[in-house]
Amino acid sequence: MNFKNANLKHFFRFLLLFNLSFLPCLAFKDSTSLKFIKNIGIVASTKGIGLETEMRFLKLKKFNFRLGLVGFQFNKQQNYDLGKTSKIEIFPAIQNLSCYSMVDFQPFKKRVFSLSGGLFYGIIQKYQTGFSSASGLNLGGLEIASDDFGKIDFEISWSKFNPYLGINFRKHLTSKRITFSSDVGVLYLGKPSLNLQYEGFLETTTIDSEIKRIETNMAGYRFYPFISFQFLYNFGIK
Repeated sequence: MNFKNANLKHFFRFLLLFNLSFLPCLAFKDSTSLKFIKNIGIVASTKGIGLETEMRFLKLKKFNFRLGLVGFQFNKQQNYDLGKTSKIEIFPAIQNLSCYSMVDFQPFKKRVFSLSGGLFYGIIQKYQTGFSSASGLNLGGLEIASDDFGKIDFEISWSKFNPYLGINFRKHLTSKRITFSSDVGVLYLGKPSLNLQYEGFLETTTIDSEIKRIETNMAGYRFYPFISFQFLYNFGIK
């Protein structure tokens, strides 16, 4: 993954989440309470692929504390033939890089099922699409020359901070050194914001006045399903 826009301030924000997620260990003054079991592994999710680390302190046996970093990108040009020599080119520019901090509460002794909560931070959040037509369009009597079509750039964004609630399932494999884990939950994205830049035939329309109405109609799209699968290696008690 090539995330050129990531910089030092994003790294420090990630470190802040790391420190906050392990604050409960400060509640114990006995040095033996600071011993923990540490797992590190890979994760594949609806927010992308990446890495996850997990710690469980011996004095907080019902809790797991997790940190992760996931991302994906897609920027392959798409060409669509609309018939009658009409073609349209679509230029997606989609990038997502997120770090997260989670806490799992395990109500049962076997630790198979957990209730999870946490916070995602969008280090990079880019959902853009461009449209152009080198051939122009001829659709049912509507003819638009290539120069008149111009170029259209559309972008949608949500809040960078996304609270999370869900459940976690886990199963130990190979003498408890390898753990398979899965999350199912939902992220709250906040209200979407739209940005439209264009030149060409849209300049003769009233599309700008419709943006707020479109944003209002999309207000219900504030939740995002989060599903993940992790394979973690247990490094034992530290």
